[in-house]
Amino acid sequence: MGAFAPTTSDLEHITHQLIEREVPLSTRELLLIILERQIAEERARVRAAAVGDASPYLPGGTFSVGQTLSFPALRFAIGRVVETRVGSNPLAGSFQVIAVDFADGKRREFATQIESHPLNSKPTSMNGGSDSIANQEPAALADAFAARLEQRLDAALEVTGKLLRISGKWFSRDLLVHVDEHQLNLAEAALDMAGGGPLSTEQLAPQIDLPTEVNAKLMVFSLAHALHRDDRFDEVGPTGEVLWYLNRLEPDEVLRPPRMLQPAQPTVRGAALTPELRRLAMELDDEYSEHAHPANGETQVRLVLTYPHRRAGTLPLTPRLAAVFPTARISPRVRITLVDGHTGKQHPGWVVRRERFVWGLAPIFAQYETPAGSFLSVSRGEQIGEYVVTVETRRPVADWLRSANAPQGQLRFSMSKRSLGVQYMDELIILAESIEQLDVLRARHEQQATTLEQLVQDVFRELVKLTPQGTVHAKTLYGAVNIARRATPESIFAELVQRPSFVHVGDAYWRYAAQAATA
Repeated sequence: MGAFAPTTSDLEHITHQLIEREVPLSTRELLLIILERQIAEERARVRAAAVGDASPYLPGGTFSVGQTLSFPALRFAIGRVVETRVGSNPLAGSFQVIAVDFADGKRREFATQIESHPLNSKPTSMNGGSDSIANQEPAALADAFAARLEQRLDAALEVTGKLLRISGKWFSRDLLVHVDEHQLNLAEAALDMAGGGPLSTEQLAPQIDLPTEVNAKLMVFSLAHALHRDDRFDEVGPTGEVLWYLNRLEPDEVLRPPRMLQPAQPTVRGAALTPELRRLAMELDDEYSEHAHPANGETQVRLVLTYPHRRAGTLPLTPRLAAVFPTARISPRVRITLVDGHTGKQHPGWVVRRERFVWGLAPIFAQYETPAGSFLSVSRGEQIGEYVVTVETRRPVADWLRSANAPQGQLRFSMSKRSLGVQYMDELIILAESIEQLDVLRARHEQQATTLEQLVQDVFRELVKLTPQGTVHAKTLYGAVNIARRATPESIFAELVQRPSFVHVGDAYWRYAAQAATA
């Protein structure tokens, strides 16, 4: 089906089918209609060729004026030989050329009496061979080439301008039922009563005084079209499910994503990192990282919480997590339900794919006093739209842990003995002593446009004070810098490699060389 392309006749047939049925149809359903039609036409051509006096054209054959031929490669088109002549091509040897008139008025020429030609050995029976479209079933073809065929059909349907698509369903513009402002106001009121949503189009339709004499599916489609055109309503359902929410009642953090989650500068692409630093970047699995883990079909993803996401009550939408959470064809935001993996308690959540985060985790983080550096796991729940988030807990154990605060607007780190009841990564664990101070610190760096070079140097020199050896692990530097400013592993690690003040001392540890910094 590599040459599949809907013809003008196919598109007109689809339009007539939509008007006749008065039911919106998906791209897959429309594709089946086209394939059924094309296969039926092909089978009719094969039957016509089989019962007539036409001989199959083969390059090795010999044909005479007046003879009727069938051309398998031209979908069994029938033509009559009107002229023969000697071919002229020194490289091809001796051969004949026949001129053939077809029913559409066109005349074409074909070479004959060529004994060594690949078409001579192809199936020539009137059934078109085992690979002919005439021997295929529409559903099997649609399944075998689904993505490619549906993409081509979508593109062709968009061009016509006669049809429109709402939530994956197509329908004729001419048959849309008008939905007036009063009915849209009633839809807004219904969603308001539901706390903003989400409600499906089918749930809204009975509440807004729509005509009852119109086909129900057509009415629902028309209402969905009207809601799409009104800025008060957002479609927040995953692909295949239409759910509506009032834009003004969506969480502010979802409509205006927290700036602390967005890297302050473009990610350093192609930085000359050592193989070890590239491996560390992949282990950190930052959602904006060049070396983030690719999606691999996992049904449960384990990750480490970083400070920006702990502060914002979010999860990073890495490629691995993006494969677990739902997709949406139109809406940039998808409403979901987050389930506490320990208690089963449910919390409203949102997937914001464009800005790469999942919002709504703050209650779960607070429940388990989850600091940056903690391990979590995420999986799909039992019900559609539910996602289970499990903080990895343990019996509380007292440990010496890294903590951060920002007195007088200066980032400071210290070690203190704390009892913690969650599993964590040693290199990334950081307790926030004063959220308010750290917020002020972040705002100051943003206002002053502190360079990443300066910030990495300042944070590194503070971390050095925490160990007798005076060394800092690269992962610890990444976690600490992200308290003051959002940056990817590549951007931070590039500073380690490029600045002579940082010296690699083995494994993933680095030290600060003051003399090199002033040289």
